[in-house]
Amino acid sequence: EHLMPMMDCAEIMHRELGGAQFVVGAANRADSIRAKVEEVSGVRKGFPEVRVVEGRTYDCMAHSDFLITKSGTATLETTLLGTPMVIIYRGSAIMRFEFLFRKAVLEDYIGLPNIIANRGVCPELINDDVTPEKVAGVALGIMNDATRLAAMKSSLVDIRNMLGEPGAARRAAQAVVEMGGLA
Repeated sequence: EHLMPMMDCAEIMHRELGGAQFVVGAANRADSIRAKVEEVSGVRKGFPEVRVVEGRTYDCMAHSDFLITKSGTATLETTLLGTPMVIIYRGSAIMRFEFLFRKAVLEDYIGLPNIIANRGVCPELINDDVTPEKVAGVALGIMNDATRLAAMKSSLVDIRNMLGEPGAARRAAQAVVEMGGLA
């Protein structure tokens, strides 16, 4: 589950950033996410406002200054939009065990922008590293460093240009399949 660590992360970032706005772009389950956010904000004094927006994930991604996003197609979509991000992933207990067991034979990266660029453009936090403190620390470290932030934005543009505009998502998927030896 990614929601609770991200809510705790929002609380940390709110303390550091002050007037930041937090938005969850929910593709589905918006009502259950909204209920959880309301439950937490009701018992924590000073908890930041977290808005849950349903059905407008692209708008949320495109109009955000920075994203914390789960590994998957959202990282490619965010890359195409050019929004800087930290990529997170927490699998089930079985998936965590498999990750530890197979780590030596897996790709170096889990995030699609990093896989396509074959380098760590966007930081990745996986499994036990997905803690509110670590995620907030990495995100704030980038957001507060204009040089790092500009370099990430430039790299995201480079990746988008590598893929080209029309049909970029299809080419990105093909590149990932080829890199995985599945083509």
